[in-house]
Parts: sequence; structure tokens; C-alpha cells
Amino acid sequence: MQGDAHPSFGLDAALAKSGYTLVISEKTDVAEKIASAVGNGRPTKGFVNGIPVFAVNSENNRYIICAARGHLYGVADPGEKRSIFPVLDLEWRSLDRISKNAGDANKRINLIRRLAKGATSFVNACDLDLEGETIAANILKYACGDAETRSLRAKFSTLTTENLTSALRDARPPLNSRLAAAGRTRHLIDFIYGINLSRALSMAVYAVRPMRGALSIGRVQGPTLARVVDREVEIMSFVPTPYWSISLDLTKDTGAHLKARYLSGTVDREARAHEIVNKCRRQEATITRIKKHASQLNPPVPFNTGDLQREAYRVFGYSPSETLHLAERLYLNALISYPRTGSQRLPSSLDYRKIITQLSKISSYATMAKWLLAGQLLPHCGPQEDPAHPAIYPTGEIPRRTLHEREAKIFDLIVSRFMAIFGKTALQETIEAVFSVGVHDFVVNGSRTIRLGWVVYYRRYLKLQETLLPPLSEGEVMNVKTVHKVEKFQYHPSRYTPSSLLAAMEVDGIGTQATRSEIIRTLYERQYLAEKAMVPSEMALTVVNLMRTHSPGILSVEMTQKMEKSVEDIRQGRVDPKSVVEDAIDYLLPSMEQMHRAQRTLGKELARAMNETVNSRNSLGVCPLCKNDSLFIVRSKKTGKRFVGCKNYSKGCSASAPLPQRGSIIPLKRCCKQCGWPIMRAWRRRRPWVFCVNVSCSSKVDGGKTNLSSSRPSITKRS
Repeated sequence: MQGDAHPSFGLDAALAKSGYTLVISEKTDVAEKIASAVGNGRPTKGFVNGIPVFAVNSENNRYIICAARGHLYGVADPGEKRSIFPVLDLEWRSLDRISKNAGDANKRINLIRRLAKGATSFVNACDLDLEGETIAANILKYACGDAETRSLRAKFSTLTTENLTSALRDARPPLNSRLAAAGRTRHLIDFIYGINLSRALSMAVYAVRPMRGALSIGRVQGPTLARVVDREVEIMSFVPTPYWSISLDLTKDTGAHLKARYLSGTVDREARAHEIVNKCRRQEATITRIKKHASQLNPPVPFNTGDLQREAYRVFGYSPSETLHLAERLYLNALISYPRTGSQRLPSSLDYRKIITQLSKISSYATMAKWLLAGQLLPHCGPQEDPAHPAIYPTGEIPRRTLHEREAKIFDLIVSRFMAIFGKTALQETIEAVFSVGVHDFVVNGSRTIRLGWVVYYRRYLKLQETLLPPLSEGEVMNVKTVHKVEKFQYHPSRYTPSSLLAAMEVDGIGTQATRSEIIRTLYERQYLAEKAMVPSEMALTVVNLMRTHSPGILSVEMTQKMEKSVEDIRQGRVDPKSVVEDAIDYLLPSMEQMHRAQRTLGKELARAMNETVNSRNSLGVCPLCKNDSLFIVRSKKTGKRFVGCKNYSKGCSASAPLPQRGSIIPLKRCCKQCGWPIMRAWRRRRPWVFCVNVSCSSKVDGGKTNLSSSRPSITKRS
């Protein structure tokens, strides 16, 4: 074993001399920060088979700290045949026994098992949520010799030295293991539903034709996809009806101009609209009523995970999964608190003044921080609470490196929101002036901000509507210059976006703060959805239709809500985990029987839909070279690699372009403005990557990525 900064790590000596505390964290960055905090910045670091381990001597204890880097154990089907279902007898296995893509899971398990032999106490320092608790519970149970029941729990929401030091010092035995039991049960239920439903769909297709890959559906994925499909059916069946809007152009002798709209709203008959227009032409409009109203605009509340994801999508267009990924990187750099939380509240024990004072050292926040520090700091919080973590807030730490552009944007959004919650209430005045033209009334609305209040801290992300009106008084007369009659049509319901679907999942109570964005990303990767304004594929429409016909309960939001409540009841100690799993199985089995009886019908419909989806998704539009045929995604029979080629290849067109060989890729149905080749989206480490497939395109920067970013200042490191 060799260390990077300390060649003599002394692991063998540590193992020979037992009596240390073994600390298990979820991520390597967290392990290193814990080691630095406990060891006053002087931890010893070494590697065992390439895996970093940290040794620390504190005043009262010796610590060895290592990281799991995610789940090391997972739920598995003990059987070998993937064609068999339902699968109900499950077991927990190390990831290397489940998947070929388990990475270094086996090395980590062996290392932890070795370190556990000399440990006299254990500390669970994984993330304090269902996933983190499940990760730690399995490691302590299977790799540390059932140390789960005698371990201590370190609780922290930030990775600052102060927070980590107190978390290790105050680590206590958990009052119960209900959080771990809830996490394990959720994994069991999700696996039971996912593996059985997915196998039922896949085997239905195999029954009628060979198939590459597999179909998938799950306990939360199903109702979420059904919601998008139902909206699409609404749109397709929508019959627009016409209506007419009427407005006036008004002029004053002073030269002022106003535009007034018909007070009664729209008109549903053209003859009626024509009549109103004729009666208002070349008439005078008299102001019969002026109404002013001052309204208060309260400060926003602190971000929870969903609020942050929706705001980042609104402001930057970032997908929910990318926003969470960026926020986690900021958390690992100790810049913000734990980003997976349902809370909109901040603890009263938090030193707001200290945080804002620290933020004032960043030049872009100095002035705003000075304003806040001059007054009383009372945060405006929301109603939602999370027993594990507070709302997301900046820690006051200053970046030690220059943040990447997207990281800087999320950091600035969080800091701006944090400052805004301490601002004063904003005041806005609205004015409504009603004009009478004969028997018809028209209205003009204006607004102006009387006091900005908290808006000054959040100004770059919020635009208050302001429409200034000239001085008006009741009884004043204006001339009708022009009357406008415009025919319009009712617009169909809007399609879901990642942001609005995330909000709908929260309202439905399905999924968790940690899993919702991943479920949405999975629907894209499975080619059920395309585009930001979600368009379900033929495959998605068919799967939902078939499930509704043969197993309607699987897509039931109520069913998923009930199971989410059952998992929460486990956490609260109200129900037994075993009974929750048994109830889930009892609900699933009748659906499995129905799907088995209709297997060939399912298979034929699914096979047809798969062909249509593949053909549609693989078609990339007209070839920019030959202009005669279309580009499409091709997979080589010899190498298995995918690339872009022209259907006119046999007639001499040489158009082709390479594609990423790993991960999901989705055509965006638009062309590059520079070269006319298709634009696509790929996912790389949970981060979307939008690119032009043409390797010779002039838009290529940064190793082939299309530069779609706006020029915004980044947050720079401290000197």
C-alpha cells in the first residue's frame, strides 16, 4: 500500500493494533473532508488496491475512514433464468455478483471487511436519507459482521469542518433502525415490480419475434409515464373552437396612447364581435371607474430539492437530474447544505449573520450582504419540513477553485434565493381603468413597483411586470382611434416538461426527492419520451394502453401513493416491513396473471410499436449532402457500433458521422445552424450533452460540444 502525500501510511500497523473507529461514508470526497476535519487538516492518506483510505489520530480516538461510493449491495434474483417470472424470492447480494458493471465494488467490500476486523466501534457517516441509510446498513450488516446494531450515527447537513467535527463528536447509537428498514423495503418493492413487469413485457415480445434489449416499467415509472401519455391523448383529441378578442387603441389630446381590451373577455360568435366593433368605431371612450390596489409580495421560501430543480429549469433550462448533479458537486465542495431534502425551513440554530458575512467576501455579493447585515435577519420559511435535513442554504464557505459555468449558475441561484428570504416584503400597485363606449366596457391595466424589498436580491432571476399608465381621472374622455377584432382558437393543453412533470409527481406523492429526477431521466433513456416538451413515443403510447387494458392497477397513482405511505409508516414504526412487502406482492400477482394470459396479444402490439419507435427515433431528417434521402442512426452488424449514415449510401452518398457508443442518445429533431447536420442529446455521467453530429462543424468547441451557454460570470476561487 502506498500513500500519495504520505508514503508511510501504516495500515498494517493499524490493523495489527486494534481499537480504532471505522467510519463509513458514502462518497470519497466526504471521507476526505471528515478526515481533514477530525484530524485538524492533517489526515494520513493511502491506497489499498487503488481505493483511498484515511487514518486520523484525534485527541480521544483513532479513526480509519473509507467510502462506499454508492450501493455495494443490491436486491437480486437468486435464479439464473431471465425468462422466469414472477420472481418473489429475493436476496441481497454484493454488486459484483449481480452485474458485470459493478466497478470496484468487490474490492471495496473486501477492504471494509478487512478494516472491520480491527475496529472496536463503527460510525455510519453516509447521507442521512433512505438511500444513505440503506447503503450503510447493508455494509455494516454484511461486510462488518452485523455491526449495524452496535454502530453510531453521525448526522450532518453540510461538509464544513465545524459541522463534521461536531457530527463525529456527537455520534450516537441510532434510536432505531426504522429508516434503514424503510429504505430496504423500498428497494425490495421496486425490484419486485420492476423485474416482474419488465420481464412480462419483454417475454411477450420474445414470444412473437427476436428482440434486442428489454422493455421496462416500474412501480413509479408506470404512473409517471401514464400521466404524460394521458396529456398527449388530450392534445390529440382536442378540437379547437374559435373565439374573437376585441381591443381599442385610445388617444388623448396630450398625445398619450392606450390599448384597452374588452372587459367581458372574449366573444364566442363572430356576428356578435362584428356588432361590437361597428358600435365602437369613431366613438369616444369615457373613464367610468379607476381602481387602485396595493398588494404585498412576500419573500420566497428557501429551496428544497424540487423547488431548486423547477427554478433551475425555468431560469437555465437545466433538467432536474442535471440540477441535482450540480448541486451535489457544490455540496461535496462544502459550498451548500445537503441538496436532497423536502424541507422549506431553516433551523433557528443556524448562524445567518456569520454565513452572510462570509458571503460578503465574494465581490458579487458584497453590496447585498452589507444591506442585509445592517438589519435584523429573520428568514421567510415555507411550510414543508424534512426530519433529516433543512432547506438548501449556502454554508458561507468561499470556493477554493473556479467553479465551472453551470456550477456557478446553480451556486448563484442558491445564494441569491438565500439572501432574498431575509428581504422585506415588496409592494406593487395595480391600476384598473374602465372605459365605456356606449353600452360596452373596456379595461386598461397598469402596475408599478412601490417598494422592491426582497426583489433586489433576486432581481436577476425575477422580472416584475410593470406597465406604467399616463395620469388618468374618472370622467375623462379619450378618442377611439382603432378597433381591433382578432379571431383566435382555443389552445390545447400544454405538454409536460421535466419541470412540470416533477411538480406533478410531487403533488401525486409518488417517488422521492432523490428519485423523481432519475425516473424522468430513465423515461428519456428508454426512448419513451423525446423533446423538452415531452412527446411520448409510439412505444410509450402502446405500453400504457396495453397496461391499462390488461393490468390497470399497475398504472394507478393511488396504488403507488399507498406504497409510499407504507414505506413512511415503516419509518415511523407503525407497520412491519414484511407485511408491506407481502401486500405489494398480493397486489402485483393478479396483474401478472392477466399479462401472462394475454402474452401473444401483448407481444404483437409491443413489437409493432417498437418498430415504429425505432424507425421514428432513428430518422434524422434530410441528408445535408445529397439532399435526396434522409440520415438515420445505423448500428454496424460487424462491430456493433452506432453511427449516422445516409439511406442513399448504396447510390454513392458518403454522408456519415460518429456517435457516442455509450449511454442514451436522442435526436432533437432540429438542425445545426452552422452546417445543417442533426443536433442530438446524449447523457454522460447523468449530465446531458447537446452536440452537432458533424465532426467538422464550425460550432465545435471543448472537444466537440456545441456551445449553447450564455456568457455569464463564474464564481472564482478565493486568493
